[in-house]
Amino acid sequence: MLTKRQLSRARRQKRLSDEKKTQAIREVRELHAASSKPKRGAFGKVCDKYGVPARTLRRWLKNGVQDYAADVGGPGRRDAIPRELATNEILPWVQQMHQSGRPISQTDLCKAVGEWRTHKEYVDGKSQLNVDHDGNIAAPRMSDEWCDRFMLTYNLSLRKPSVLKTSTAFATEENILSIYPLLQDAVTKHNLLAHQIWNCDETHLSPPAPGKKVIVEKGTKTVNVHHDVHAPHISFNGFINAAGGCALLALVPQRAPQDGLSDDWKEAERKLRDVLPAGMQFKFQATSNGWQTTATFVDSLRFLRSITQGTQLVLFDAHSTHIGIEAATYARNNNIILIAFPSNVSVLMQPLDKGVYSPFKDAVTKQYNELRDAEGNVDVVGLVEAGMMAWKTSVVDKPPLLVSAFNARGLFPVDPSKAPAAPAKLIGINIHAPNKQKKYNK
Repeated sequence: MLTKRQLSRARRQKRLSDEKKTQAIREVRELHAASSKPKRGAFGKVCDKYGVPARTLRRWLKNGVQDYAADVGGPGRRDAIPRELATNEILPWVQQMHQSGRPISQTDLCKAVGEWRTHKEYVDGKSQLNVDHDGNIAAPRMSDEWCDRFMLTYNLSLRKPSVLKTSTAFATEENILSIYPLLQDAVTKHNLLAHQIWNCDETHLSPPAPGKKVIVEKGTKTVNVHHDVHAPHISFNGFINAAGGCALLALVPQRAPQDGLSDDWKEAERKLRDVLPAGMQFKFQATSNGWQTTATFVDSLRFLRSITQGTQLVLFDAHSTHIGIEAATYARNNNIILIAFPSNVSVLMQPLDKGVYSPFKDAVTKQYNELRDAEGNVDVVGLVEAGMMAWKTSVVDKPPLLVSAFNARGLFPVDPSKAPAAPAKLIGINIHAPNKQKKYNK
């Protein structure tokens, strides 16, 4: 397997070879244009100058090489496309497909251009049109080498596509910018500082896939396992502020949550407090099934109020469990300002969603694997312990990460110019295809 440096050198040598080929052909054509009978030895001098055999140079001339500047695909190639046609027809089509949310892959591009080229040659009378039994044009696809040259010519690249949620796709620039005036007014009116600006959001944890390797047929790329619906699952309500502070509320399942924490959960919480740093703010909250509810959201606000002083501002998403008279009443009576992100934009703007929960869940998997027993299992208490330890290593120990999560989106200091662009505005010119990103990033 070639290294990145070797691949870069090979591409550079190939580009120089194409340029050398074009320059050599130009000089030979200039000799023939200047005189019907060039001087003896002039052809050989051109061969010596560019280091190519005479037979190779004659083959280049015989193949009718086009000018390199007016050719997309490289001079002398059978699949070369004139630059004018590529600029006026192929490139606009690629851009239109990307802007419509249906970007094309390298294979689709080569196939479509091959069919287009075959049809054009048939219209121009240069070739016959072969049609199969299904009525499709039997056309050879363009080579990957042609696609490489096309992308280099028009500054295109390959990127791995990601799935855009339907709700996020409807996020508009107006919705995104609407939160900044509310935030600025609250900060100015109450003279709020960075440690008083919070983001609250929940995340769900379930046991990761077994850590032990399993036996499958040779050549299998991925192995999927069924998720056990009875496996333990936990929800965490995370809090982070613009000064780098954080807190965590674990929603632990219990049959009778109205009775408070059971003795087992109290013992687990006590053990964690002995292990974790003294300044780490966390708490266990009993729930019936481990999921977020309106009551647990109010409990989260009570937890925040117990560890802070003065007026606090909380940014949160407009989930149904967050919007209720109970939460609004408690917040108003306890100097907590609630500001909900507009519909469809929380994934784009929430600091916890952008850059915090992803490394947190990766750390949970690592901690979870360390707590597995001989059979590879961990009980629900172990899942909570893994979450707490992961929160310490990935969030508590990294205050700059939390500060940048607010600053990057202009939430504090309030700066609307840093607002994320609406998905409809994210229009670039990239060809999307999986497993090709490393190859064309250079």
